[in-house]
Amino acid sequence: CWCLSPNRSSKDGKQLCRWLGPSFTIGAALCFAVAIANGQVLQRLSVIPLSAEEQNSEPMEEKKKEFMEDLKKNLKKKADGVSISEEELDRIWHKYNMPISAIEDGGYLQYAQYEDHPQEDPRHKIEGDFEEPPDQESDPVEFDKYVSAKVSFNADGVETFGVVQGRKRDSSGKLIGHYHENPHLDTSIYQVEFEDGKVESFYANQIIEGIMMNVDDEGNTMYRFRKFIDHQRDGRAVRGDNGWYTTSSGLKRPRKTTKGWKLLAEMKGGETKWLDLSVAKEAFPIKVAEYAVANKLVSEPAFAWWVPYTLRKRDRVLKAVKRRAVKRQKPEKFGIEVPGPGPKGVARAYELDAQNGTSHWNDALIKEVKTILPALKILEEDEDVPVGYQLIEIMTEMDLTWKAQICARGDQTDPPMSVTYASVVTRESQTEKIDPRKALVDDLCKQIQKWRDEGCEVLLGIDANEDLSVNSPDSIRQRFGECGMEEAILKRHPPTATHQRNQSNVPIDGIFTTSGVPVLAGGYYAFGEFVEADHSALWIDIDLNTALGNFTPQGSTFKPRKLTLLDKRSVRRYLQLAHLGYEEHDIPSRLTKLNQRIESNG
Repeated sequence: CWCLSPNRSSKDGKQLCRWLGPSFTIGAALCFAVAIANGQVLQRLSVIPLSAEEQNSEPMEEKKKEFMEDLKKNLKKKADGVSISEEELDRIWHKYNMPISAIEDGGYLQYAQYEDHPQEDPRHKIEGDFEEPPDQESDPVEFDKYVSAKVSFNADGVETFGVVQGRKRDSSGKLIGHYHENPHLDTSIYQVEFEDGKVESFYANQIIEGIMMNVDDEGNTMYRFRKFIDHQRDGRAVRGDNGWYTTSSGLKRPRKTTKGWKLLAEMKGGETKWLDLSVAKEAFPIKVAEYAVANKLVSEPAFAWWVPYTLRKRDRVLKAVKRRAVKRQKPEKFGIEVPGPGPKGVARAYELDAQNGTSHWNDALIKEVKTILPALKILEEDEDVPVGYQLIEIMTEMDLTWKAQICARGDQTDPPMSVTYASVVTRESQTEKIDPRKALVDDLCKQIQKWRDEGCEVLLGIDANEDLSVNSPDSIRQRFGECGMEEAILKRHPPTATHQRNQSNVPIDGIFTTSGVPVLAGGYYAFGEFVEADHSALWIDIDLNTALGNFTPQGSTFKPRKLTLLDKRSVRRYLQLAHLGYEEHDIPSRLTKLNQRIESNG
């Protein structure tokens, strides 16, 4: 077979090789192992079988025999420890290499190159602005940002969990794929180790998808619960004889405590996790109560005060519980464990660096210490506080971006504000002050102008939280007017209050349209008439062509079946449908109101 091998030449070439089979440990799917004449085994994505014409040609048959002779000879040299000279390697390479440009005349296709076959031919260089992906060695943090992240994958309906071990490399030790800040353009391949010890390869966008499947809206890692399988308690647990207390009025009450108890939860995918009873009770009250009954734990003080009530109110509790999964007790964000505050958190940070083979937390702590240490004086164990100094305790906070902050314990002392967060940039120190409201309006106006340039008409409803009847400088009405939009209701309706607490007839809600949207009518509903909210509902009426476009779709024709009045079943069915239709559209009350309006108008 042929393999694409442009490594030793500036031109694309096909190298004659012997196919050894799929490559299971290197490269992506459809990667194959091939042997070339010098005895070297290559991993190639582009492997092309010999055509029928080549297989039947005598020159190719002769070349195949020579290839096998050279391959056996060089394999024997390698087995004997004899190195092959550079001259011999070049001779073998050129002997079995054929440029693709020469083959194309014979009817062969030009195969596209993959990421691990970079083109060096100047003809393939793209002129103009092109942002090259960052070098894999220039920013190592960027290339291992997913290391140690916990991911979840669903294979054939079975959910499995794994940990990202690092980037995958090819046979020559180079990282496979290129990093890009846009995940859709990131071709990096990562290795993930699952709980059963199996290691598989995934692209960067698959890693991100696996992380997002395992976190909630705030990035906290979650588990999909299956069942409870075991329990344990320690010395903090309240025993049966201490499970009650007497009030000042002489009544006996149960102690409401869950301390000292843990439940072993089995998650989907087979992973197990010890959960504090307080966490398990909050997330799965029914499951915990049923487990307590099955294992005869109801008499224990930690269960006696709530399990009977929960089982009696089971249906109502099931409706009230909204949490379907329990968060990990470890502080994790987007699958990455973040050490907690204090000395234990610092120790855990060093442990994570050692486990993952990185230095993220160590570098962050060193950087923060260098920043904050000049402002502090560290006292020895028996040293007194010097004059002019204030004794404060400090702690370390860490976040997802591998940053550490040394801050004062504000709950114990009253230190100066300049020391509490010495390394945090204050709002007053920023040279440019940004008004978020103005920034939002600026971005909105830019987008409106972009839509108009594309030939679109715009209809925009907004809660402006300002008087829309006033066209003052820098007001929303004035800014939208510059974009060719005007308030559609105030042209036809006097200003009125659109919020219940507004007593001065100031409209803070409005509907803006461009000139191409013909508004036939508009107005305000009374408070609570159309929606249950603090604001009143707004409405405008536009013609059908504007709503559906210039080409109004034709209505579908329907030929009703003939109603047989002599069939009592048909008549009964007709009356039932008519009655339901009258009730659905509130026809009786609407007719009554219409008659009253007609009578009142004479």
